[in-house]
Amino acid sequence: MHTPFFRSAAHLTVALFLLLSSVGCAPKVYTMLQKSYPARPAGSDVQVFYLNDSVPSDVEVLGRVEVRDEGTATNCGYTSVVQLAKEATNRAGGDGLHITWHLIPSLRNGSCHQIAGDMLRLGDSARRFVTTPYETSTAARSSSIASGTVAQPQIPTPDLTPERMPFTVAVNAGYGRVISRMEMMDGMSGNPRNGLNINAVMQWTSRIGMGAGLRYSGYFSGTDYGQYPLQDERLKLHVHYIAPELVLRQQAGKRWDFHETIGFGYATYGESIRGITASINGFGTHVNIGADYRLSKHIALGLAVATIRTVYPNQEIIVVDDNTTAGITLLTISGGLRILF
Repeated sequence: MHTPFFRSAAHLTVALFLLLSSVGCAPKVYTMLQKSYPARPAGSDVQVFYLNDSVPSDVEVLGRVEVRDEGTATNCGYTSVVQLAKEATNRAGGDGLHITWHLIPSLRNGSCHQIAGDMLRLGDSARRFVTTPYETSTAARSSSIASGTVAQPQIPTPDLTPERMPFTVAVNAGYGRVISRMEMMDGMSGNPRNGLNINAVMQWTSRIGMGAGLRYSGYFSGTDYGQYPLQDERLKLHVHYIAPELVLRQQAGKRWDFHETIGFGYATYGESIRGITASINGFGTHVNIGADYRLSKHIALGLAVATIRTVYPNQEIIVVDDNTTAGITLLTISGGLRILF
């Protein structure tokens, strides 16, 4: 039975969610000024030159403006982002805008139009210049390129969005937990279910966010074993796993990357005590989910959660999932450094 307090809290939560969903966020506007004049009145007309428009020679370039999606923008149609760039041009004292780059929404690029261009102060000839509407100029450009009468211009890539690096090398350390059933021998004390996990990966990701990689993971634990009458001994346990993997990676805004991987590979389990070591070999599978935060173009920090299931057919070890098959299931949480190149 719900109390009035809980009903009120639920109604408040729903109301806040609807309010935040309806407001949305505007795209981010970046400006890089070389020179500026006193700001023009808000709403002053700004002459727009589109991608294939010729810009008169007597214009003065005041700097660069970019309208970017940080990953949360909603009011970002083409007309809206051009208007934001025009407003930035007015604030710099300019009366002309030359759009030099336009990223069209897509599954990969997100749902927002994004543009970059030069903020201009027009000369007399430029003020008499009549521009071609964007849709018409785009159609004319496509026709000219198709017929071979004009070469496709080079469109610069804005500096403010990090380039997707195809290769990632990551080194991580963290906590490991055996979540499968354990068989403890007489004389053991301590909990070998908790231990240290270290892992390293190298991945390649294509421009569409799919790729492949190679993963190593090691789990290290131990328990005190008092079988010998004169002194207790430390029984050390380790699991090594190496496997190729399939990679999915998504870029969110300027800083965040999310990734998921799955793989199948080779596993080995080992025990050592008093300098005597024994190991058995098997196979395993893993699933990994993580997020990376970019500190720079080539450096990031990340956190990941993974499960690793290893199986050692027809073997008997202290960690057993059922009565016939020896195996270990691990849950790991680890973080570390990523190098992007």
